[in-house]
Amino acid sequence: MVVVFVLFVVGLVFGSFFTVVATRVPNDESIITPRSHCRHCLHTLRWNELIPLVSYVWQRGKCTQCKAIISIRYPLIECTTAILFVLAFVLQQSLPHFMFLLLLFSLCILVTVTDLYKMMIPNQILLLFFCYFLLHRSLLDPFPFFGDPFILAFLVFVGLWVIMVLSNGGIGGGDVKLFTVLAIALGSTHFLFMFMLATLFGSIYGVLVIKKRKTPFPFAPWIALATLLTVSIQGLFLGY
Repeated sequence: MVVVFVLFVVGLVFGSFFTVVATRVPNDESIITPRSHCRHCLHTLRWNELIPLVSYVWQRGKCTQCKAIISIRYPLIECTTAILFVLAFVLQQSLPHFMFLLLLFSLCILVTVTDLYKMMIPNQILLLFFCYFLLHRSLLDPFPFFGDPFILAFLVFVGLWVIMVLSNGGIGGGDVKLFTVLAIALGSTHFLFMFMLATLFGSIYGVLVIKKRKTPFPFAPWIALATLLTVSIQGLFLGY
């Protein structure tokens, strides 16, 4: 229980950080400066206004200066990240596997938030996780570039890119790159299951909500949800 509590608290802290990353990186803003502030009155937040979840509850969801409503998305992202960090501990089979799950879940959080609020998935975020999963695979396989995940990633990238061009934007470039990164991370068995789930979720949402308006909608949240379900259902993982 102590480990679970610590992971939950750590997850809250990372969730707060992910919010900063997801709201600033798409705008090419620094994640370091300026300091966190109220977007309404520009009041620079004090240390006691930056405690994940606790500050939101203590301030009753309002800025201490201008009393503007603080978006509920902040505590939601923090709590979701905390829960996923605990889930990673529950599912882990070894320390490397645990670290893998933490990074995978972090990617899911980041792409979901950026796509929901900015309708984009920043290349900086994808490149960072691509490098990690590339290193992870290289440590598992002495000849990684001739293995299943890399051939799969190449086929996924080329196939989805062709579909994107022929469908005139039926799928976004960010989604294509996200699927490619996940192909390296998951491998063929887990990726194919995730891909089917993501396609199913996106299709249902498109039919029931978007209908005939042909309005673009964020697909990354459905990809992230499918990834989380795949990891949870299949228990994962890749040769451990």
